[in-house]
Amino acid sequence: MPKKNEIIEELISLAQVLPEPIQSKFMAHINDFSKDIISSEAFDSAVYELSSTHFAGELHLFFLSEVERIKPRRPQGLMFSHRHY
Repeated sequence: MPKKNEIIEELISLAQVLPEPIQSKFMAHINDFSKDIISSEAFDSAVYELSSTHFAGELHLFFLSEVERIKPRRPQGLMFSHRHY
C-alpha cells in the first residue's frame, strides 16, 4: 500500500485538474486528511458528498474511481473473530 505522503501528492495532482469551486473544496479535504484533522473514513465520506453534489452520472463515478485508485478505501463490513473451536 502506498505511503500517506504519496497518496496526498497524487490526490493533489487530481485536484489540480478540477474546476473551481470543486478544486478548492477538494483541496480543503485533502489538507484536513493530510494533517489528520479528519479520519480516512471521514475523508472518503466528504469526497463522496462533494462528488455527488458537483458531478452527475458517469463523471461522478469516474471521479470516485480515480480517488479510489489513488486511495483505496478500507474494507467495511463484518469483522471476523479469530476463534478456534
